[in-house]
Amino acid sequence: EHAAAIEEYDETVKEFASADPATARRLGVERSAFLLRCPAPWPATGVAELVTWLDEDPEASGGADTVTVRAR
Repeated sequence: EHAAAIEEYDETVKEFASADPATARRLGVERSAFLLRCPAPWPATGVAELVTWLDEDPEASGGADTVTVRAR
């Protein structure tokens, strides 16, 4: 069931990618956070994706993003 949920996140991100890139980006971050709560090996992937996202240059992606990341 985790794999199915991850696939749904991926499909939803693709659907929003051209119509609303900011929403697609937020959904991608939510997907990464979801991976943290999944069984191994997905948490490691989630951490890597979040670190990559936090390390991105906001100017390269079209300006600052309003997504707030907080530890849970």
